[in-house]
Amino acid sequence: MNGYRFVLVPVAEIAAEDETFRVALDPPEASLRASVAAHGLLQPLRLQLRADGRYRLVSGFKRFHLVHELGWEQVPALVVSERQNDLALYTSSLQERLAAPKPLSPLEIAEVLSKLRAVFALSEEIVVRDFMPSLGLGRNRIWLERYLPLSGLDERSKTELLREGLSLDVVFALPALAAEERHHLLDLFKALRLGKNKQSEMYSLIRDVCRMQRRSIGALLQQQGLAEILADVELTSTQKAERCKELLMRLRYPHFSRALQAFHDLLKEAGVPPALRISPSPFFNSEEVSIAFSFKDENEFRRWMGELQRLDAEGVIEKLVHLP
Repeated sequence: MNGYRFVLVPVAEIAAEDETFRVALDPPEASLRASVAAHGLLQPLRLQLRADGRYRLVSGFKRFHLVHELGWEQVPALVVSERQNDLALYTSSLQERLAAPKPLSPLEIAEVLSKLRAVFALSEEIVVRDFMPSLGLGRNRIWLERYLPLSGLDERSKTELLREGLSLDVVFALPALAAEERHHLLDLFKALRLGKNKQSEMYSLIRDVCRMQRRSIGALLQQQGLAEILADVELTSTQKAERCKELLMRLRYPHFSRALQAFHDLLKEAGVPPALRISPSPFFNSEEVSIAFSFKDENEFRRWMGELQRLDAEGVIEKLVHLP
């Protein structure tokens, strides 16, 4: 069979600890687990005999761990020739994984690049030219520099990276953080169930506030306001996220926050109805104030114009313009 032989291999003779050719790092899917339990292996493992007489896995790591859990004594396998080149076998396993519907996670990409450099001793030039395009990274060396540090993360952080939903901005920021700081950040995002865009925004605020206050992420999250929000069992994750963001915005932009609060307090004191939408310029970077309202007839239009004239006569408009 073109360099392969089909055999039944004792499970005990497979060296599960040898992960030379492993590409997929996530645990077996529930559908695969159910299929193996109900129908056995529809696709045999691919193995190679080692010099010590045991077999190493070339592909089928998830399937192997499932049959091991199920207590199988033997497993069907295609055994490749001992003479086959390690890099060629790894490349074939990589291509098999890339053909799967589920894309590689950032950690899996990092581990592939790291293994190509460290295990197979390929030059940076070869990795960039021959492998990065198939990983969806093009031939830009900057991606090599960004992904490689992920392979050095602690195991807990790596486990979190295998979960879907982390933004690349946050992923690439993790190696620069101490392990404890990474855990605080990842636990926060998991608790708040933030989408990728909101993760990036929240991380930027947390990073900036930590620098301003010279605090760690853990110390920041233990501050009274944030700690109370996160501990409030009556709030949904969405409500917690919104309140955390509001508090972080006040800490990050104290002058802007005070000006914005004063702006809203002035509108409230003046009795401005919600339907008359009055907004300051972004970050109060000018004296421009925008006013918007809708009307369906002349009487409603005159009503709003009268409201604006009242605000002007009472000096509210002047105060709003010169508030900062």
